Amino acid sequence: MTPFCQVATFFTDNMIEMKEVIQFSDNLFYISELIKTIATASELNMNSQLFGEKISGDISFINGMLDRFSSILADNPGHRAAPANLRILLKARAAFKNALEGLAGQGCALFSGDREESEYIRTIEQRQDEQIELLIELMNDLDQSENNEVFITSEEMNMLLKE
Repeated sequence: MTPFCQVATFFTDNMIEMKEVIQFSDNLFYISELIKTIATASELNMNSQLFGEKISGDISFINGMLDRFSSILADNPGHRAAPANLRILLKARAAFKNALEGLAGQGCALFSGDREESEYIRTIEQRQDEQIELLIELMNDLDQSENNEVFITSEEMNMLLKE
């Protein structure tokens, strides 16, 4: 798989334009591995006092990164690797949603006594549903635009140029 690099523009505090190169394939691979770790945590009987803050921080980090990747891809749908990366991002969001369901479920001891944290997890889980729907819409729009492109033959182009 050819890695997809995206140059994102952002501004520093001094409003100096900076370019940031984002390697989607590597970054999404790493995020997917973090999601697997979260899913594993939901299956273990872990002590919330020892690991709760770490897992909660990971959830916030993953959510933020998935949102950032979604935004960059939505802003650049015409990039040749965008459809493949949208599919990878969609799979990552679905896996994240499943991991969050496990953490917020009755069988998970990690946050069972922390109502506030459980609500936070459920809120992020619901947000994944919304984002998954948006990604599916974006993928469908890309598919339709690719299928509706008008191809002009060289003969037709010559005729158009003569008129």
